[in-house]
Amino acid sequence: MKIKKIPRWANIVFFKGPKGFALGDTVYLSDHYHNQFIASKPSLETEALIAHESEHLERLRKFGRFSLVKYFLSRNFRLQEEIAATKAEMAVLKKGGQVFDYVGRASSWSSINYLFMVSYEEAYRILVGL
Repeated sequence: MKIKKIPRWANIVFFKGPKGFALGDTVYLSDHYHNQFIASKPSLETEALIAHESEHLERLRKFGRFSLVKYFLSRNFRLQEEIAATKAEMAVLKKGGQVFDYVGRASSWSSINYLFMVSYEEAYRILVGL
């Protein structure tokens, strides 16, 4: 797995500049998180973000390239992928004693950033149940 800065084109493709995303064999991080990653001691939030995106890469390898298309076409598949990646992220945060931002993530999942995959209420209910 490689970790790189998010390329400029991604800020055009995504509606709101992402913290990070996974594609191919690479985790792409925003400047803020990439700078922390290359520092001698990345923050817990950066480590959690990398765990989240790494889980996406692992599942992409497991399910094949078509899963990337399915991610954008199927709300349910997208939700299952985000649940799996969020569990990995939560594990890192919990180990470090940091509380997960349920409200912020529920807002994201119910926005254009995740193609309105679920309502805010449903996203929050799912997240607190993880």
